[in-house]
Order: sequence, then structure tokens, then C-alpha cells
Amino acid sequence: MTLDLALVTWQPEGIARVATQQLPRLDGVRYIVSWQCHGNAPIPDSLASRDDVEIYRCELTGVANNRNNAVDHCRGDIILMADDDITYDADALRAVIGIFERHNDVDLVTLRYDSSRHKPYPAAETALTLPLPVDYWVSTVEIAVRRDSAAGRLRFCPELGPGALYPAAEDEVFFLAAMRRGIRCHYFPVSIGRHPDLSSGAAPIGSKAYYKAIGIFLSLCYGASAPLRAVIRSWRLRRQGRAPFFRSLIYILRGITEASDMKQRNRQYLWP
Repeated sequence: MTLDLALVTWQPEGIARVATQQLPRLDGVRYIVSWQCHGNAPIPDSLASRDDVEIYRCELTGVANNRNNAVDHCRGDIILMADDDITYDADALRAVIGIFERHNDVDLVTLRYDSSRHKPYPAAETALTLPLPVDYWVSTVEIAVRRDSAAGRLRFCPELGPGALYPAAEDEVFFLAAMRRGIRCHYFPVSIGRHPDLSSGAAPIGSKAYYKAIGIFLSLCYGASAPLRAVIRSWRLRRQGRAPFFRSLIYILRGITEASDMKQRNRQYLWP
């Protein structure tokens, strides 16, 4: 089987990061790079000279559109979602291929990455169903899918994620859509590489739109119980020192009220 990394970046500084990554050269592995806000900058020679790297400029805004553009250009049997700030491990990429070769009944795999920040993962490989294991959440760069059976049915919602109307929750909603559409999902304790920095999910937050994105996700995931969960989420954000309780709660609740219209506009990215 072959593996494509759907790698997203933006701005000239982003493609420079990709150029310094020393992406592993492996038979059957390619790097499909979607480049946003490129400013018509040239492609670095170190990337242009590689036959396993393809770069496609993306003229749309928002990380969701960037990821969709990368996925649309993938041709491998397996697609691994990727970022420009992860150091990828050659043995791990081989392991990802091996997982899909051995498990014909799995269409979406979640993995892990190493980081200075502790993130809870399941202790062993496990089939994923709703509700997910306690304290476990899925980041986009931990997801790999079969291109034929899963990638064609899944897209990132353009109204979610950095650079969009609601600048968060694009990865949670993507994974939730997979679960709701009946795509077979499984976690394997394989680290794809190392992420040196805190993810956006651990950073201090403050924008009204960010809180609304949380509300959108809570509504899509939990339905009628979303307001109660908004209270719990706001309390957790306050306890973690990441957001004032009442400020976050007000805008999370506003996101919940906007979720119905958002879903109507984006049904093709969600689920029936």
C-alpha cells in the first residue's frame, strides 16, 4: 500500500519550515503540500527537487479549506493528515502502512504524537465508538484514513477552524462526522513523530468566535444536553486558567444557538 501525507502550511515562512523538516524518503510515501497565503513566493529548491513532494497553492482561506485541498490532491491508498511543525519518523510512517495492511476492517485510524505537553491517550489499541474513552480527544494530525473508503466521504467544514467564521473545532467535527457516518475507527498507540510546541487546544483563548466554535461542537455532538455541557466546559476552562467563566459561557451558548443554521449551510461536511 502507498501513503500520502496531506501536509498543510501557509505563508512563505510555512513553506520554509517544510523545507527544513528533512521529510523521510521512503518507497511508497509522498508528501502532498497545500500552501495558503503563499504570496507568490518561489518553492524552495530543496522541495522542488524532490520527486516525492508535490506542492499545490491554495487560494481559499481557513485551515479547513487548506486541508481539503491537500486531501483532494492525494492519490495514495492511505492519507495521513499532517502539519508543517511535526518532525515525522520514518519507522512510524512504515508502521502506519502496516496497520492498514493488517486491518482490512478499519477505515480510519487515530495515532499519537510526542510532545512536551502531556496528552492522555488510551493505554492500548482500541476500537473507537461514542462516547470516546475518558479525557481522550482527537487532533487532525493524529488521523489517517483509507482514501477510497473514508476520504471520499469526509471533508473538513470550511466554517470551522483557524481562519474561518468559527476558528476552532474543525478536527473534532471531522472526527465526529466519521463516527456518525459509520466509518470504522480504531486507535493504535503508534507515535507518528514529535510536535515541539503547545497545540492551539492548549493555548490561552479569548475571542468570542472561538467560544462560539465550542458551542457549535457541543450542539452537534450532544444535542439537547449541550447547554448543560456548556456550563461544565466553561467551568473547566476557568479551572485551567484559560478563560473567565461567564465570558466563555455566554459565547459558548451563543454558538449553540447558531449551530442549527450552521448545520443547514454545511450538511455535506457533517452527516445526515
